[in-house]
Amino acid sequence: MAQPSNTRAGVRPRSRRRMSPTRGVLAGMKAPVLLLAVCGLVLAAISALWLGRDPVDKVASTELDVQRAATADVARSVRGAVRESATDLARSARLVSENGSADPVAVLELLSTYQKWRGLAVLSPGDGKILAARGETIPLSALSGRATDDLTPQILMLATGDTRVLATAWLTGRDGPDLLLVASSAPHWREFLGDRIRDIALVDRSGNVVASADGEVEPDAEKGVARARHAGTGVLGVTYAAEHGERRTTVVHTALRSDRADNGTPDLAVVTVSRLRIDESADSSVLFGLAAAVSLLGVLGVILLALHRALLRPLRELHRDARRIARGEVVRPALIGGSRETARLGRALEELRVRVVGNGDDPVPARQRRRPGIRLVVSFCSVLLIGWSAAVGVAGNVGGDVRVPTHTVQAQKARTESTADAVSRALNEGLADLLSVATLSGESTSDEIDAVLSQLLRDHTRYRAVYVRDADRKTVARAGEDALANADPPPAPGVYLGADSGRIPVIAAAVPLPGDRRWTLIAEYDPFFVVSLLTREGKGRTWLVDDRARLLAANRGFIAYDSLPDKTLENAAKSVAAEDADLGRRDGEGRSMRIVAASNLDRGATAALRWAVVTELEASDLDLWPFRLGRQSLIIGIVGATLAVLFLGWIHLVLVRALRELTLRAEALADGDTTAVIYPRYLDEVGESARGFELIRQRIAERPGGGAAQTRKTDHVPGHGTDLSVEADGEAPRDADTPEDEPDSGYGDFALPSQRDGTSTGYQRAPDDTAVLGRLGHPDSTTTDRREH
Repeated sequence: MAQPSNTRAGVRPRSRRRMSPTRGVLAGMKAPVLLLAVCGLVLAAISALWLGRDPVDKVASTELDVQRAATADVARSVRGAVRESATDLARSARLVSENGSADPVAVLELLSTYQKWRGLAVLSPGDGKILAARGETIPLSALSGRATDDLTPQILMLATGDTRVLATAWLTGRDGPDLLLVASSAPHWREFLGDRIRDIALVDRSGNVVASADGEVEPDAEKGVARARHAGTGVLGVTYAAEHGERRTTVVHTALRSDRADNGTPDLAVVTVSRLRIDESADSSVLFGLAAAVSLLGVLGVILLALHRALLRPLRELHRDARRIARGEVVRPALIGGSRETARLGRALEELRVRVVGNGDDPVPARQRRRPGIRLVVSFCSVLLIGWSAAVGVAGNVGGDVRVPTHTVQAQKARTESTADAVSRALNEGLADLLSVATLSGESTSDEIDAVLSQLLRDHTRYRAVYVRDADRKTVARAGEDALANADPPPAPGVYLGADSGRIPVIAAAVPLPGDRRWTLIAEYDPFFVVSLLTREGKGRTWLVDDRARLLAANRGFIAYDSLPDKTLENAAKSVAAEDADLGRRDGEGRSMRIVAASNLDRGATAALRWAVVTELEASDLDLWPFRLGRQSLIIGIVGATLAVLFLGWIHLVLVRALRELTLRAEALADGDTTAVIYPRYLDEVGESARGFELIRQRIAERPGGGAAQTRKTDHVPGHGTDLSVEADGEAPRDADTPEDEPDSGYGDFALPSQRDGTSTGYQRAPDDTAVLGRLGHPDSTTTDRREH
């Protein structure tokens, strides 16, 4: 006879240690829904603020962009002037030294052919005595205190307010002591002054103004000038100063050096001062931002309500019903509601409850209406959020009147003029280099000229090839790549187009060598050097064309000697070539508007060529509010679509697929298949419901005639960790390492609600259904209330 159990009434025997199904942050319904709600609220706040009004304490962004671009252009121009002056003087001093000229006056006579320098002087380094001078007076006091080996160019401001660049070089290899050659030149920066730029200054690392294009710096700009001493290479800093009516003083600074290793350039900062218009208008879209935020909140509300009614609440009720029926509480019907899958699960659970009760008068409610599937609900939510994202992205890019300000057109025209001036100046300086070499090496032999040309090519990156041809066009001396010019050079020094066809545009400079040999020194400009002159940030597309509007260079890809992209640009190039006047105008309407500008190369030897620089700036490249709003709304739309794909895809992969799989297994169980184990994939709402169905399956399988063996010692579900065996004393065994205080799973005892008799089967035959209901305390074993949500 079986011994009575020592277990107290109402206390379940401890089960084995459970092997939990997969746990992880991706499991569960609450996590993705909660994160979707939080991210949606954050996105709504960003939409309201970011798509709304611009801060009114800043100036018009288009004008500030013009000042930034002008600052970078000034730094490039001054840096180029300093480097050119130092390199050219060092090369000229070397050539003079090789000629062995001992007379300082004769030295300056030779160097005076190079028209770049405003003043020249030869000094005795011991006492600083001036041995010879030519041109304007050089402020030699600026050289006092410098080390004799310090040949770094120096920038200073004269008493007249003009700025000069002082370059120094040694005259060596001659009889007597070495002499110091000093040359002064002017940086080309005053042409940047105008309505855009009120002043340009150079500031040292102590915050002192070294030079100013306007003579003195405005008092309002002192704060910006002080901050300029910390200017970094390649960085454009902005300082906002005092307001003057509807304008505000702005100071932009950047380092003069192109990089930290640039020891040949003074360690200074370039500062530009402007008074720009304060943008207090409504470069804004408050209503658009608020509408986007409110509509997103509405979409989120619909999504959360749909997920709650179709998934969250039905899964929670299904979990409770499955746990209740698994514990043997079979009086109350199971809830049938929510989506199609949860309703099918509820109906299957109700069928299993009726089977456990065994009451034929308690039928399962028939289907009343067709419910939407859970995949349809999730797809509907995804379409809602993605539709909102697409609507915001499209609405921000189709509305708004695009108006290009007049000052932007004028600024583009001025930048085109400065680019044309830079190209003209670079070509003329290359011609001046050839004049200097021709003057100093005109009577040299071909071997000596070869060495001079090689040194010239090493000193300057503007050339791809330098060579000397005789009257029969035979190459006498050459340095660099093969010659491409096949056109006859001009009889006088000048710049010309070396070829009319080919893959590479040939821009060349030619200088006849002195003497009776009829030799000509020719230098072909490197196409990449010419392209670098046209490449400036924020200027759009830029082309260099000849007098027939054929392409010679461009800041983007181009075909040599091809025509401009459209007739408007060709007409602009031909008109400035014919009328000798600069051009800048708007072209097109709305969002396809563009600014077309053109300017001649009108300096020195390039003026006779009638070449021009043509620029095209699309309105969409400007920082105008309609385009800024379009970019911002597009970003908001992409973020919204990403949230839809991420979180709703998360719900589909982790919950929807598991729910549909559980639905099929639960319906199979309701149809009588008690052999397949229902194993939970994740420990979430669906997994807990799957555990409940598995316990119900075990109960049904253990009943006589339930489809499972009636006499078995254990029925352990693999991976579930639950042991259904009952020992002879009526107490369920457990592992030796199972802790005494292991928490309950909430499902109750796995055994059937019958008296254990200690026989070999472990269970008595189940009593009739009326007795079962009576023990559960139900007042009426024949009636139950049915619910369907």
